[in-house]
Amino acid sequence: MTRNRNETEGHQDQGQRGQHGEWCTRLLLRRRDFILVLLLIAFVGYLFNFANLAKRQSRELSIQANHRNRNAQNPKSSASEEVQVTAKCTFCDGNMGIPNLDLAVPQTGGKTCRSIKSMAASEMEGSAMCATLQKKEGVCCPRPRPFSLTKTIFVISLQGTPGAHESNQGRLDLFKEKWRMACGSSSDSTNIEHCPAAFDKRRGYGVTLTWMLCLWRARQLDEEVVIFVEDDARLFENSTQEFCDVEKRGELLSKLPSDTFVAWLGGHTWSYEDSAVPYRRVRNSYGAYGFLVPRNSIDDFHAALQHGLIHGSKDRKQNVHHNSLDPEPNFYRAAREYHKKIYAFNPLVVWHEGGYSNTWGKVRGNITGLERQRQGIKVGSRIANTKDRKRSVDAGHQRAVERIHSKRLPLPSSSSVSGGATTRCTFCEGEKVIPNLDLVVPKTGGHTCRLIKKMAAREINGSAICATLQKEERVCCPVVYDNDNNDKASPLVEPISSQLY
Repeated sequence: MTRNRNETEGHQDQGQRGQHGEWCTRLLLRRRDFILVLLLIAFVGYLFNFANLAKRQSRELSIQANHRNRNAQNPKSSASEEVQVTAKCTFCDGNMGIPNLDLAVPQTGGKTCRSIKSMAASEMEGSAMCATLQKKEGVCCPRPRPFSLTKTIFVISLQGTPGAHESNQGRLDLFKEKWRMACGSSSDSTNIEHCPAAFDKRRGYGVTLTWMLCLWRARQLDEEVVIFVEDDARLFENSTQEFCDVEKRGELLSKLPSDTFVAWLGGHTWSYEDSAVPYRRVRNSYGAYGFLVPRNSIDDFHAALQHGLIHGSKDRKQNVHHNSLDPEPNFYRAAREYHKKIYAFNPLVVWHEGGYSNTWGKVRGNITGLERQRQGIKVGSRIANTKDRKRSVDAGHQRAVERIHSKRLPLPSSSSVSGGATTRCTFCEGEKVIPNLDLVVPKTGGHTCRLIKKMAAREINGSAICATLQKEERVCCPVVYDNDNNDKASPLVEPISSQLY
């Protein structure tokens, strides 16, 4: 029994071991199949990647072959492409260079052209930052371009402004007539645009506000420069050829330095830094009756005007005043702040005709900008005036003055007047007595009878200018004036530019 039981148990154990081994065998077979599947997937993936790699290599080989063929046909272009890939960001690297490295570039937080060029040197050509920096080349190194015509001249005038002094009536019309007389047929090419002056009893505030208002119109026209003149500005005779004709004026303006903040057409009390032609640098001056602002300085000029209106002006003791404003010191301050320069035309273009001054509230004489030190003009030590030697502040203008003198008669002496009555222009002479030499003649820009008589003494009797002046005898010496003559007074011609009254 026991033996049979043992045999039976032995058979059972062998059966269980057989079943267990069969199960292990099946499990191993399953794992093998799983591994084979994984290997198959890996092999397929390898084949796929190998195919893609082969395609990529073949594509690169074809590109290189095309590149070699192109290099063989044009070796210069291939060399430039290789340089372009590795080149640094260029900034104003042409022949022009940067004329003013310390020029503050607008809308950059006060950065100068020097700092922007340094930033560009650390960037790669073609990058987004390089493209952003290169947009400022138009300010730092503007490319020379053919000059465009500046046809408009803005004339500041109180004619028609309520509350203005009565002497302002007719001044704009007088300016247009004087311009027409000086320029002749060339006057039609210029558009004279009235810039209505704002009336303000505070000195300098009205004209400053007027400039700001006219800049809005100037931006619409978008011309190369904005030209401002007052209605009592007059052209020098030697400047009419270059400034009257719009094309010649464009050629002259094309030579304007790129760092110009303001260029004076006229002025006085000059402190020059050089004697360059046609523009000379100015350290300080007065007289804003004629100047221009380049297009690239309009925003800075507008900011300077705003600064003056808000902060007022300072005297020599640095005391701030809001009852008067001196535009010229404000301009020179702004030019230093924006790292720009102020220039003056050489020779000057306009002078200031005498008459009632809205700035000073009284009648003033002519201002040419050629006056000597004894006439209130500051002259440098190199151009000092002595009794034996008197030198002009501007040699070019002195030659122009000499040409004007050669065309006109000298002032007569007391003995020559009676003997030359048939040749010199007579004005209120003989029985015609001038009861009031300081009487201001209407519609003449503030001229008095004394001034008109002096002007007549330089003309020839019977000339057109003499006839124009003699029409004012009705005002200056009305006792013997023929009342049947109903001719209206016509505009007076300008006196010689170097004579002060």
